[in-house]
Amino acid sequence: MRGETSNDNLDSKADVEMISAGSKKKAFSLAERAVSPDGFLVIMKRSHVLTKCFLTIPNRWCNKKMLFARQDVVMQVDQTKWDMKFNYFGSRGLGGISTGWRKFVHDNNLCQGDVCVFEPASSESKPLHLYVFIFRAAEAESSNNG
Repeated sequence: MRGETSNDNLDSKADVEMISAGSKKKAFSLAERAVSPDGFLVIMKRSHVLTKCFLTIPNRWCNKKMLFARQDVVMQVDQTKWDMKFNYFGSRGLGGISTGWRKFVHDNNLCQGDVCVFEPASSESKPLHLYVFIFRAAEAESSNNG
């Protein structure tokens, strides 16, 4: 694999969507091929899109990009941008986004099983700017059936 991947399991018991495991895997496979060595991908789980609405960022990616403090983040899909806050929880060795993430999830209609690829605009940009590419499990499901 080229980029970092969230260590969430693709087929967890928390997944209660009607989307088949094969469709989720197809979305993951497409995303995995799209992610660059500088990017990372996350499979959307219940905690990402429903309950906590918190995006966990892979720890190795945080370490590689030296993200160890609270900072602004801009995420962009096509021409639309969202302002967010990255938080690093040193005691848990965990980084992620909560502030602004719920709006991003809502505006982009993210669902469990979707896969997001996050690519940095450049290593120099401040605030951190991430382009987001969404691979939808539901679209993979419809392409499996048609």
